[in-house]
Amino acid sequence: MCRPGGIVAARDADYAGFIWFPRLPALDLWRDLYQQAARANGGEPDAGRRVLSWALEAGFDDVTPTCSVWCYATAATREWWGGMWADRILHSDVARDLLQLGLASPAQLDEISAAWRDWAAAPDGWVAIPHGEILCRA
Repeated sequence: MCRPGGIVAARDADYAGFIWFPRLPALDLWRDLYQQAARANGGEPDAGRRVLSWALEAGFDDVTPTCSVWCYATAATREWWGGMWADRILHSDVARDLLQLGLASPAQLDEISAAWRDWAAAPDGWVAIPHGEILCRA
């Protein structure tokens, strides 16, 4: 609930819209597995494309939809993003869920982790992450 005159703002990523270079098949597997794990836990990994719909469904009629894109392509940002996912796919709730749900094997998670490290080490490595955004006025 938002009081009259209030503002609600939201932004979320859209995992299906992630794009990267170089193309590494294990990163396609990562995206597919992440989406399955998120949905198994009641989440929506492609929320970015749905935020406008959800705002309208919630009863807002003054909604400004926009989007933005995160880009990781410098050595420092590749090291951070790739290293974060290389570790997270092995040592996090996502990893635990993928294994417990039988969606991935330890060998697949190792392969994905190595792919994120390979991506981060590539001097031409590039990833773009789209985000859907809304600004709602009550």
